[in-house]
Amino acid sequence: MAARILKLPVERMRGRAPRSIGVGNPLAGHADRLHFWHGASGRSYPHTVYGLLECPPVPAATYVMVKRAGSGAAKALRIGRVLHAADTLNLAELRRVAATLGAGEIHLHFLAEGDTGALAVELDLKSASQDDLPAASLRAAR
Repeated sequence: MAARILKLPVERMRGRAPRSIGVGNPLAGHADRLHFWHGASGRSYPHTVYGLLECPPVPAATYVMVKRAGSGAAKALRIGRVLHAADTLNLAELRRVAATLGAGEIHLHFLAEGDTGALAVELDLKSASQDDLPAASLRAAR
């Protein structure tokens, strides 16, 4: 999949955030872009975009599993949260479920504050979705 990197002047960034912009990822250094998903509340949530194989171990985060259309449009297949205590378990579970669904990308949102904030982001994004997405939070058996 080809990526397109856009360089936008700071003045344009002060308005509404564009849906997709090229940036580096300070958390893992593996992503090459950011995608903004919009919730029913109207809020924008920046998600770092990863291919299934490039995705690094994932701490607690909200995710969107995405399949790209031939036109490049992103279709959310599943929205949820990873909740394992171990980052590598989150990664393994994300890859397994994404591959099962036919998703080629995993979009991760790391900025929610705690479990309550992540749940709020998840529900806001699901509420905005027109599709009937399956239940999605991934948690290890205790």
